Amino acid sequence: YGGLIFIDTGSTATSIVSSINPSVFGQPVTFLATVNATNPAAGTPTGTVQFFDGAALIGSGSLTGGIASSPAISSLSAGSHSINASYGGDTDFSPRFNNSLSQQVNKASTNTSIKSSLNPSVYGQSVIFTATVNATSPGNGTPTGTVQFFDGATLIGSGSLTGGIAS
Repeated sequence: YGGLIFIDTGSTATSIVSSINPSVFGQPVTFLATVNATNPAAGTPTGTVQFFDGAALIGSGSLTGGIASSPAISSLSAGSHSINASYGGDTDFSPRFNNSLSQQVNKASTNTSIKSSLNPSVYGQSVIFTATVNATSPGNGTPTGTVQFFDGATLIGSGSLTGGIAS
């Protein structure tokens, strides 16, 4: 009689899903984490879930009904990403870190348009060609790299993209 009773915090299981997988570079992706109590614990966890791309924090969301959403994330580079959800715990449930989703981000498609400084031109006149390269939806961002200009199959020049434009 008169003894102390210790009650440990409950355990949880966390699952994570992506709004679109695979996605393309620049396309906003939202991650949704569901945190559930595991037996013998009962109840609905509260608190915050942090979302990580590997070790880099990419967003956080508050649990409502055991579910948290990341902000829309459009900064994931092309390639495979290991998305983790870390539940911070609350007064009744222990913290939990899960490595549970592989997000594939593909390169965005582009659209290229070209203009001539003189059209028509006459033989011997210098002509500058300017290419504008844009990401096509659902991709986003400003393409970088080099544009090559051809007359048929003959390379006539190249330029580096700055702000999506090369001459």
